[in-house]
This record gives sequence, structure tokens and C-alpha cells, in this order.
Amino acid sequence: MSPGILIVEDVVEGDTWVGVPEFDITFEDALPTTTLVSVVMDFLGKNGVVLDSLSTTNGRITILDLATWNIRLEKTKLKLTRGIHPFGIKYFDSAQSEETIVEGRLKVTRVRVKSKP
Repeated sequence: MSPGILIVEDVVEGDTWVGVPEFDITFEDALPTTTLVSVVMDFLGKNGVVLDSLSTTNGRITILDLATWNIRLEKTKLKLTRGIHPFGIKYFDSAQSEETIVEGRLKVTRVRVKSKP
């Protein structure tokens, strides 16, 4: 199965990222058949190095419903510099399987303030 694509809002470097209030996962229009145990979202840099990680363990991802795999990506400060950072969201279930089900890219920008003469 190919990962689904999650489109997220850009963030200004140093600002709090708004996260994603909630979303569900379906498999070919069906709900998951196992219970969700944990979730990890890794933001990657060059050569696939993990630059920042959100997870249910560190409180930056909340599972809203274990049966439907409904989750929230919490508002948080990210340890990312300007650029486009690919991410993957890996799900761990009660059958002890793990799979990257969602992926995408986050653009981190820099605000330019014009000084007045």
C-alpha cells in the first residue's frame, strides 16, 4: 500500500506550527481492523536524517480514537530551519505491525521585515 499524502500549512522558522486538529485513516474505504497503539511523525533533512520527531510518547501527537485511528498533531515549536522538509507518519498497532501510512512535506519560511529609511 502506498502512503497517503497529508498537506499541511507552512510555518515561519521559529514560530509555533499549528499542527493538524484531527484526521482519520481508512484502508480502501474501510476502518482499521486493529487497535492503534502509538504514532510517530519524523521530519527529515538531507540524507534522510531525522531533524525533529512528534510522537504519542512525547505528547506532540494525541490519539483521539484507538479503534478508528483518529489522531491530532498538536501545535508545537519545531526544530526545523528554513527549507522544505519531507515527513512520514508511522503507525504502530495491536498486531505489532508498523507502517508509514502518511507522508508529506512541510515548508519552513523566513519572514523578511523591511526596515524604514
